[in-house]
Amino acid sequence: MNKAWIHNELPRWILIGCWVIINLGLFISTFLKYSLAKPNLYLVQLTGYSLPLSRASASCLNFNCCLIILPVCRNLISFVRSTVGPNCFRNFGRLLDHNISYHKFLGYAVLLLSAVHIYAHCYNFIGLVESWDPKNTVNHALSSLPTVINGTHINPVRQANSKPLYEVFKHWPGYSGIVLTIALVVIVTSSTELIRRSYFELFWYSHHMFVVFYIGFVVHGIQGLVRFEANTEENDPEICKDQIDKWSDDVNSVCKNAVFVRTSPSSWMWVLIPIILYILERILRFARSLRPYKVLKVVFHQSQVVEIVLQKKEGFVIHSGQYCFIQCKEISRFEWHPFTLTSSTQDDFLGFHIRNEGDWTGELIDRMKSPNPPNLALDGPFGTSSEDIFRYTVAICVATGIGVTPFASLLKTIHHRINSNSELIKLKVIYFIWVCRDMRAFEWFADLLRSLEEDMRSTGLIRLVYKIHLSRGWNNEKAKKIYGHRFSEFDDVTGLAHKTQYGRPEFDRLFEDVANEQKGKHIGVFCCGAAAVTKQLKDIAKRRSDTETDTIFFFNKENF
Repeated sequence: MNKAWIHNELPRWILIGCWVIINLGLFISTFLKYSLAKPNLYLVQLTGYSLPLSRASASCLNFNCCLIILPVCRNLISFVRSTVGPNCFRNFGRLLDHNISYHKFLGYAVLLLSAVHIYAHCYNFIGLVESWDPKNTVNHALSSLPTVINGTHINPVRQANSKPLYEVFKHWPGYSGIVLTIALVVIVTSSTELIRRSYFELFWYSHHMFVVFYIGFVVHGIQGLVRFEANTEENDPEICKDQIDKWSDDVNSVCKNAVFVRTSPSSWMWVLIPIILYILERILRFARSLRPYKVLKVVFHQSQVVEIVLQKKEGFVIHSGQYCFIQCKEISRFEWHPFTLTSSTQDDFLGFHIRNEGDWTGELIDRMKSPNPPNLALDGPFGTSSEDIFRYTVAICVATGIGVTPFASLLKTIHHRINSNSELIKLKVIYFIWVCRDMRAFEWFADLLRSLEEDMRSTGLIRLVYKIHLSRGWNNEKAKKIYGHRFSEFDDVTGLAHKTQYGRPEFDRLFEDVANEQKGKHIGVFCCGAAAVTKQLKDIAKRRSDTETDTIFFFNKENF
């Protein structure tokens, strides 16, 4: 176990380990309780060990359905990040950056536990129906106990020769269970990366089936179908199980009539606080939707990118790299889409660069072409990993395509700080790499880099090393023109002093050079872009960290 692994991976595995331990503790303790505790022995006699399995999985479901809401309480996470994160270990704040990954992970855990729960309950009903078979004298006697007000009966199946499937749909847990399962399957299947990217509206609306899921979750156990014995001192199941015909309320009877009572529903207690927090989140979002932001300027760039400048209202404080959810009521009153702020902390406006990637963004861009574009509502701003860049002296920033937006805000903030001389900057060296597929995409970002080049040359406060890579999008004619200007002072494509590189960057070589140049430094690696590039960078950051020289790469990825 090297130091790089400790910094980059250990906190995440500690968190996962705690989650696993709690789930195992809940599962094992509940399984043993329903397997061995005397109040439950009569019911286990009817169902076998499928009852403890169903209750154990239910306990884990309670815990995970409690947790799964918290990662999407973005205002809560931003609050924790801004108040606790800066004063704690650096790695604590980095854990918060993976909130959506944890949300997905918990979603799959809920799906798996639900499958176990359904499987176990199906066997429960098979056991309960088969308990009416006269050949099994003990089970038949228990099933034949009369239905009376004091709760003497234990088997919820009240007639012989019934069908398990019929009994499942005869009771409230069966109805609610079917609704829960359908809602969960719809939510999970519509949350794949393909659907999120290509059919965001489908993802957005189907994800709101969580309302149906939680209503069903809370009322699922309200009927109290699972019953336990309330008077084990008067009727010890270990002694009285085989003497059911001798049960009596007689004072001298060793085995009094057993009294079975319903299990009180407890799922609501697990999810009450997270649901309240989420409701407060939605109330805050609704309140913010009532404060529209006026569009001050719209600039249409190449590569289907539009720059939208909004008025900045008093009290709206942002930090570089943050993002907001945007709502356009003229398109939909229910849809909110996340976009990174490209304006800096010091700007007196709010800027967004939005690329046409779907129906909603396409319609938004069309409406921005109007002489009087509609006002927009904002929810946020919310923090991301990019905020931490000023905690390092050396940083590597890698963007692909429109993923450059958080770094636009970052570089603007650096530009303002250099010019104002108002704040000391810990950050001294930035390695910035942008990979793009289209030459025209460089247009809007080139001016910012050009001004930064001039600032950093004149002040010497920060060293900016940047490389722009064009992965494709040129023809033979353009290649000849580029070759003809290879000795020019400025690049033919971007007009910058640094020449554009053609083809994909050699990240491994870059990290090797940075490690040799910045020995003994803790280097922040920030990535926003394609999943393949993100994975590659994460692997290289771990491999190139050198514990002997204490050169550690801290990997950070944008998530929203």
